[in-house]
Amino acid sequence: MLFLESCKEDAYFTLKTRDVDWNLDSKNVIDKQIVDIDLLGANDLYVFDSLLLITGNNPAAQLKVYSTNSFSLLGSFCSAGRAKNEFNNPVNNGQQFYRNSKNEIIFPFIDNRFNVKEVNISQSLVKNSTVVDESVQCLDLLRGNFQILDNDINRTFENVYGARDKNDLYTASKYHIKSKDGEIEKELNVFPEVLKFTGITTYIPYYIGAIYKHPEKNIIVQPLQYMNYLLYFDLDNEKYFAVHKKGSLSFDDDISSFANVKMCFGSASVTSEYIFVIYDLNDDRKDPEMTDLLVFDWNGNKLAELKLNAYVYRIAFDEIHSKLYGLGYSEGNTDEGLFSFDFNELMSSLNK
Repeated sequence: MLFLESCKEDAYFTLKTRDVDWNLDSKNVIDKQIVDIDLLGANDLYVFDSLLLITGNNPAAQLKVYSTNSFSLLGSFCSAGRAKNEFNNPVNNGQQFYRNSKNEIIFPFIDNRFNVKEVNISQSLVKNSTVVDESVQCLDLLRGNFQILDNDINRTFENVYGARDKNDLYTASKYHIKSKDGEIEKELNVFPEVLKFTGITTYIPYYIGAIYKHPEKNIIVQPLQYMNYLLYFDLDNEKYFAVHKKGSLSFDDDISSFANVKMCFGSASVTSEYIFVIYDLNDDRKDPEMTDLLVFDWNGNKLAELKLNAYVYRIAFDEIHSKLYGLGYSEGNTDEGLFSFDFNELMSSLNK
């Protein structure tokens, strides 16, 4: 694949940028299969090994664990409350899982925005009750997002959103590594200055995007929600770069109206080899009953474009069965559904 690479130093964006094109006119449509499980109140889904996790707003069970082999319910956990093993409005940031020193599955669940708790899925299934290992204060999710590094809840990569400073001036988004003692270990100068903008009340949405970590390595990817960029941070090797859709709005441009900006990247799911990311959930998209999906690797290469035959807004990839799961809606149905999409053919072609 040929990349056009810009090495120009810029006051607004410092990452070396590769221009890549995608047109989303793919005729590769993958049909859905309906997965019949209870989705009442569901808001997100996750896959790790042979487990499918569904989070939701049921106060008695804000986390349900299913088998991806049979879709049988294995356990219901994380009830609402203030005890160590209880949660209020919990979320998982960037679909992160890891294993502890005993090879047990850990699911970092963020309680009430700023307290991350390690839910020990392995022990919870054994004891049939929620087991929480460590719990620490984390970055408030209203201020930014983060990923845990080195499987250590006390060391994080953080993206702090821009805001107004004490002089009422806008500041750009910031990125840093926070060490175990709570101090900033390293700052990454990604946006030295805020982008050029006129006539809009806030520029902050242009910088927003969920961050995802490589399952084994300290590599971060951030697909931006309102800009056609994926930002890559290889933290251990200090390699930082960006992929940008050729010809689309860039951080060099003068932004004059947020009303004209389209949503770009949505939910993503990552494996050790691939990044699957939803693209273009705008109401005026060409195929409103379908979902466009792009596949990248960790080197910034775009590998595939395809369509899912359903509207989904959350995804999770099952490496064991080569299936993508999606939470969303099918044509003519306003009830939320869980769908699976067979990626065996796609994975065979990618792995050649």
